[in-house]
Amino acid sequence: MTLEGKIYYYCEPIRVPGEIEHLVDLINKSDYHPLELGAGAHHKLVAIHPF
Repeated sequence: MTLEGKIYYYCEPIRVPGEIEHLVDLINKSDYHPLELGAGAHHKLVAIHPF
């Protein structure tokens, strides 16, 4: 649940492999500063849950 009271639904387990592939592609093609890339990648990885 978010601070506003909304329920957040994680990625469906069947979609996890595709989402992980998308994340890896995003990381490999990124030209962000390493700190920004690390923070963004971590956020996206946690949002994929249950991995």
